[in-house]
Amino acid sequence: MKEWNKNTVSSTTTEKSGLLLNHNAIIGLLAHVARRFSVVTLMLVVCVAIAGTQAYAQAPQIFFSDLDSGPNAGGESVSGFAGAYVTLYGNFFGASQGASTVTWNGQNCLRVVGSSGSYNGWGTPYLWYQKIVVQLGSGCSATTGNFVVTVNGKASNGLPFTVRSGGNIYCVATSGNDTNSGKFPSSCWATIPHAVDTMVAGDVSYVENGVTQTAIHDFTAYLSIGSAGTPGNPISLITYPGATATIGLASGGPSTYAAIRTPNVSGSCANGAPACYWNIAGFTVRNNNIGIEVSFGSSFFRVVANDVSCPTAEGFFQGSCMDTALGVTNVSYIGNYDHDNAMVNATDGSATKGFHNMYFSTDSNHIVAAWNLIDGDTGQKKCNGGQCNACRGIQFHSTPQGTTAGFDMYDLHVHDNVIRNIHCDGINFATVDPSKGTVEAYNNVVYHTGTGTLTPAGDISDFNCINFPGYFYQGPTPGGTAQVYNNTCYDSGSAGGSTAGGLEFVQSGTAQVNFSNNIVYSISGESYVSAASTASAISGKNNLIFGNGAAPAYLTGSVVTDPKFVSAATGDFHLLTGSSAIDAGVVQASLATDHDGVSRPQGSAYDIGAYEFFTGSTRPNPPTNLTATVQ
Repeated sequence: MKEWNKNTVSSTTTEKSGLLLNHNAIIGLLAHVARRFSVVTLMLVVCVAIAGTQAYAQAPQIFFSDLDSGPNAGGESVSGFAGAYVTLYGNFFGASQGASTVTWNGQNCLRVVGSSGSYNGWGTPYLWYQKIVVQLGSGCSATTGNFVVTVNGKASNGLPFTVRSGGNIYCVATSGNDTNSGKFPSSCWATIPHAVDTMVAGDVSYVENGVTQTAIHDFTAYLSIGSAGTPGNPISLITYPGATATIGLASGGPSTYAAIRTPNVSGSCANGAPACYWNIAGFTVRNNNIGIEVSFGSSFFRVVANDVSCPTAEGFFQGSCMDTALGVTNVSYIGNYDHDNAMVNATDGSATKGFHNMYFSTDSNHIVAAWNLIDGDTGQKKCNGGQCNACRGIQFHSTPQGTTAGFDMYDLHVHDNVIRNIHCDGINFATVDPSKGTVEAYNNVVYHTGTGTLTPAGDISDFNCINFPGYFYQGPTPGGTAQVYNNTCYDSGSAGGSTAGGLEFVQSGTAQVNFSNNIVYSISGESYVSAASTASAISGKNNLIFGNGAAPAYLTGSVVTDPKFVSAATGDFHLLTGSSAIDAGVVQASLATDHDGVSRPQGSAYDIGAYEFFTGSTRPNPPTNLTATVQ
């Protein structure tokens, strides 16, 4: 293992909301603009580039980490530190460390990890935000405290983390052997399944660069998880800092059910499931069917920052590249890149309604889906024939299993995601009951959804940004009020029909929805709210509704003017100066930050939409892998 060097940045770079902005790149950009646009436009680009060098006005924000607990010793020893590696994800960290610090529980007991592999050190860009890797030291005493990042004298929010004195730290490497002890630096194991089958509660295994798992492990999966951690002592399978490790094959095989799964066997966890209290983070996951499935009563899973794609899946049954099923509880899918899913089969025209991008199914309650980038089709022709066609971005749907399962779902939190290029709905709350626990969606950026392209004959679907279709099968009839607030929806429902539009809410029981502070920008005659919706069950205030005439009368205080996005064509829905969304929202007391981590409110009132207008410096870049056309 290499000795880490302090992270440094060349003087030819400047900070741009935590990302690197190279001066040579600016010069090249200006030259390109000069060839294609007017002098006025060129001057505007120069001003924007210069603005990227302004000092930070926003405190750093930590969103989440790959581990929520870990040992302070027993791992790779570097400069006197030998505890667990922890990756912190957030924003406004800066492009280099400089005088910035990370502390835990108020202690300087951490080592900031330098550049390695694909990790470039402090503030490495990840999706539309950033990450920092630290290593625990023995000076971090065994207790629960908060990680805090301080940049330019401004301290971040605190992220809880428990340091443990117990638990083993293992490694998996291409040079390893499963007869080894599994310990750093030279006795690593060789295979991921051996690590999974060997670890017990409190253990962590780091998988190093180049390790792959492309043979079936068990239960028709490349990796089958059938063991359990305990409360406060999860089992963790994490990629080593900067490493690329792959589980599964995009081509799959005729008998492959999932790349990673929890099997349907009895065990010691909730509802007799075998697997509970796990962290899985940082992997490249591929399959021709399901990518990651947590199901059969498994609980307390954190699935973090994985790159998951099922480009050759076919939608002949209700599946998904990332899903849960059958009684799962307390599961978090956080910071994953879920993309390019489900091919259209030329023979049977499958892979629309039957396959989704992220699917929480049958009695999956206490769910968090946050900070994910879900891209149904990146335009990189990764699916067979160059067209990916999974149906929904995120779906919640319970299917009856006799009379003992298939009830409405609750305690569901969908926030701070980017969801784009989706055939059917961006977010679908199909069978939910807010009276049993909060059902909410906020700070999501959802665009180019409900396209309805390449729909096979007989396929029926809704085509919305956010959809509550009102399905109900068994159990008490739903009640309560779902909360949908501070989302940005653009270009939703171009497929048309009575169920297409920005929002759909079909009432089941006495359930209602509060729809406030959202932007719905409709184009090409798209509806703001589907014609099939139950208008009497929809209420809300201070939404910005634009593009297709007047706002619905039952939404009060609506703003009906152009929100002035930075560039909708390239997926940048930040607000420009003078936007009518600025300071036009109602107070959302529980909403402390926007989609980027900017504190709310910045002005005299909350802004409408997923982004708070921010004047301190330029914003982080939108997600990558965009396809843009210059007219």
